[in-house]
Amino acid sequence: MATKLESKLLSGRLPLLGKLSSGRQLQILTGALVFFLLVDAAVVWFDARQSTFGTIYIATVGKIRMLSQRLAKAAQQASQGNLEAFKQLRDSRDEFAATVALLATGGVASGVTLPATPAAVRPQLSVLETEWKKTERNADHGEGKALRGAPQQRRRRKLLRVHLVLPVPKVWVAVQTV
Repeated sequence: MATKLESKLLSGRLPLLGKLSSGRQLQILTGALVFFLLVDAAVVWFDARQSTFGTIYIATVGKIRMLSQRLAKAAQQASQGNLEAFKQLRDSRDEFAATVALLATGGVASGVTLPATPAAVRPQLSVLETEWKKTERNADHGEGKALRGAPQQRRRRKLLRVHLVLPVPKVWVAVQTV
């Protein structure tokens, strides 16, 4: 013997819509289908957008990591009097500053308008920015100056402070987890 629910389901009438005509039921179901397809498209678009941002954040932090190593190498070579290293030091410093600014405030990267770094990563980025300001100042002191005499030793010490290990790995890990 069939229960009430089974008999309702087997009667061929849709719950809630069963009292409406077939044409009206079709209109409502088609509208619902279109609505849910639009919602699905919006979710896919948003997910693709966030994925793109995440990829660019990770690539940008990887670039910062590479630039911090290049800065250290150029500072060491500049402290030894290599004049070509001063150009590389200046270029690396400028690129590093621009990349940190991109993470902090957002901007265009790889043809995509990137928003500022998410709030979850802000504390690590703030540490990086603070350390970078100190390091950038040290890189500025030695840039383009010939190293001579007693001031040479002070400039070398300041240039070698660029070797400071910037807190890039923490930002790297934080960006990867967002």
